[in-house]
Amino acid sequence: MTEELRETIVDVLNSVATESGTTSTKTVVCDECGAAKENRMSKFFYDGQSWELLVPICVKCHPTLHVITHDA
Repeated sequence: MTEELRETIVDVLNSVATESGTTSTKTVVCDECGAAKENRMSKFFYDGQSWELLVPICVKCHPTLHVITHDA
């Protein structure tokens, strides 16, 4: 992977993290079913760094059936 691509990926994640921290609470609807999406905090890891981002998810189209947890 080139250094330029790595920097681009980090820049995008930093930008999304900044926007995620200032996102308004306006309701976003699913393009598929029209249901309101929920903002879920998600953690992304890349190149020794991590970002916590709010990701809008339609729980009607993509329900969480179960969450597997691992003890550290």
